[in-house]
Amino acid sequence: RLVAMLLEGEPFPGFVDDDMAEFVDAAQSPFGVFLVFWDVPPKLCAFPDCGLSRVLADAGPGSELLYAFPPVAPRALARVDHSACDETWNRACFNCGTYPRSVGVPIPEESGMFHEYIPALASREGAHCRCYLRGEWLEPRMCLVSTAEGVFHPTWCESDCPDASSKNMQPYAKIVQKIFDSCGFDKPRN
Repeated sequence: RLVAMLLEGEPFPGFVDDDMAEFVDAAQSPFGVFLVFWDVPPKLCAFPDCGLSRVLADAGPGSELLYAFPPVAPRALARVDHSACDETWNRACFNCGTYPRSVGVPIPEESGMFHEYIPALASREGAHCRCYLRGEWLEPRMCLVSTAEGVFHPTWCESDCPDASSKNMQPYAKIVQKIFDSCGFDKPRN
């Protein structure tokens, strides 16, 4: 129900929470977890504490934050012609990618669409990419190769699986390639 609501362009009350359990769960993925780290230089923060006091104030229910998919997402994914956040995106409505801007931390890309956001983040000076796969930290290429093989392999879906060269899989291939390019390494090799 929640995802359907978000795809309809509706926000819901949001707050900062500890999602460590979700990250631990994601780390168990057979495809690995691809992470992009960027230590924000303090001189780029709007506040001396780099927004920490604001994050603590936004923690827990009762926050005035609204969580939403970026306004372009309902249009692109559900063919909805509006978003309740059209006028308030990055001011009152946020997703996890754009929220740091609300506390004075610069973000690499304003739309919050992760196919643009992650490569933009990886391209920041001082950013670095890492892969956590099967209990080990590996070179970033390993997660992307594993993800690309999983996404483009027929076992990832239950029926009517597209092959990697099919038209509807091309956007995913482009996203994986964009991440490869921004992290500074070549295409996966089979």
